[in-house]
Amino acid sequence: MGQSRLNTVEIIFYTRQDCRLCDDMESKLNAFIANLGGQIAVDVLMRDIDDHSQWYKRYREYVPVLVVNDEEVCHYFFDRDELMDAIKGAGRCLDDLPMSEYENQAGN
Repeated sequence: MGQSRLNTVEIIFYTRQDCRLCDDMESKLNAFIANLGGQIAVDVLMRDIDDHSQWYKRYREYVPVLVVNDEEVCHYFFDRDELMDAIKGAGRCLDDLPMSEYENQAGN
């Protein structure tokens, strides 16, 4: 009650099977989302580049890749600051997020 409904932030995660960097980024992304405490609705769309020739052509040398609003946020390694900036750029209200608590728990 009294809380405004936030739109869902869509994150596209380009990945592939048997990719150590992909597994690491997925783990850090999940921790990032968990530490948001449900204050932002996040929908992660997993896309295995081996399932689609255009994804493979574009990202074969760059997986894992996170994309928000058609902008590549990070590749190879999870970048919390870049992802947070992308979410803020998506027009979401993040002023009330407990960022100091998140920063203490999440790490890079």
